[in-house]
Amino acid sequence: MRSAFPLLLALVVVTELHTTFAKSKKNHGHNNEAVKHMKWKIDSGQKHAELKFQSYVESLRKTRKKAGITKYGRKQWQRKERKSFLKTVGLFCGIDPSIMQNGDRERINNHVKASKDCLNICDAIACDLPYPKSYIAYHLRGEKITTDGRLEERAWLEVPWTDAFIDIQGAQHPTPRFQTRAKMRYDDEYLYIAARIDEPDIWANQTEHDSVIFQDNDFEVFIDPGSSTHGYKEYEMNALNTYWDLELNKPYMNGGSPNSSFEMAKLKRAVFINGTINDPSDTDNYWSVEIAMPFSDLIRDTPVTSAPPGDKDQWRINFSRVEWKVRKVGKHYEKIPKLKPDNWVWSSQRAINMHIPERWGLVEFRNTSKVGHLRYNRWQKWTVLSGAFQFYYAMKEFWVNNGYYSKNVKDLRLSPAMLNGRCVTLPQFSETNEEYRFNLSVRSVHLPRLMCMIQDDRFTQCEIHH
Repeated sequence: MRSAFPLLLALVVVTELHTTFAKSKKNHGHNNEAVKHMKWKIDSGQKHAELKFQSYVESLRKTRKKAGITKYGRKQWQRKERKSFLKTVGLFCGIDPSIMQNGDRERINNHVKASKDCLNICDAIACDLPYPKSYIAYHLRGEKITTDGRLEERAWLEVPWTDAFIDIQGAQHPTPRFQTRAKMRYDDEYLYIAARIDEPDIWANQTEHDSVIFQDNDFEVFIDPGSSTHGYKEYEMNALNTYWDLELNKPYMNGGSPNSSFEMAKLKRAVFINGTINDPSDTDNYWSVEIAMPFSDLIRDTPVTSAPPGDKDQWRINFSRVEWKVRKVGKHYEKIPKLKPDNWVWSSQRAINMHIPERWGLVEFRNTSKVGHLRYNRWQKWTVLSGAFQFYYAMKEFWVNNGYYSKNVKDLRLSPAMLNGRCVTLPQFSETNEEYRFNLSVRSVHLPRLMCMIQDDRFTQCEIHH
């Protein structure tokens, strides 16, 4: 029952914010009145923290009644009031409401759970970029994985699927027509990835290694072991088990280039087809893939120097599915002309671009006997890394408008929380005489030894200074 605690607390706090804002809205532009309400909310939040679980249930009931929403069922209420709540929280916290409209409720819940002070909650929402999807990969405990694509071994059955894939731009876009999910395990040598791709019409044409696989329907993996955005690996495969493995020295938008000569010599891969392939006379069910990627190849040209990952280590990873709309023509499939493919992913990229590594999901490696029963540990670096990237984005925006980089943060378009040093410390710039280059570093406000550095080419490095 304790698992309901964060959600209930979030509903109470956010609903009260909505009610408080509705009252203060009558006093258009009166900052003193808004400050009074904010101080009252801080006190209220602290009092709520002292209540027992049963008191939260009662508070929730009373708050819902006070807000006049008891006539709605829980799901209806969430759907009808969600945008209004997000907008209210945005206005209350001094955040652009349009940004909050694109936020997600889980993000607010996480911050309410982590802090009982409403001002701290506001800072956290302003500071952090949307938290990516996360997954725990468990070390194999004597189990064996036979790479045949069937996913029937105990090693796969005892761990959960990822969330179903969503549109690459985010959950606010249309739900994918067909479901896709993935799983991960590892041992001392390999990262194992499994995926099930539901598909009524299974087809593929590419048969040559390192060809452009996404011209077919495909499954893709992106991995950045060092979270540096440089030297990351990309892997694509189709239903014929044809694959393309490559390395990118940095993202394309930063001048990066693909290296298709990169090879994973000990790679294992397989496809299982529940149905038929390239046969439009029937209806298929799904195709599933099984991949074993050697750690020694994944960490090549990255800041990571040893493998396998240690217990609780976290890497950036994302999965993508490219899906073309086709029609049946005689005994073969044909792409419908002039239609672009759909892109469905595990963790939202918030753009039609997989090459934004800071938006990928997170996999946490756990070497434990408690397989399938652990909670994910929030990434310690997230807030300071988010701060570094917000300065990075602001620097890039300034460059577009002015043709050079300013090292005066007052020139940058950022939230007050960022400019006031409430999220992370104000950036320190490394000396350079070049107006078209920058190298900045920020530190965590709460963990001063934790520092993240970011360069104009997106290279990022976070470390704890002892």
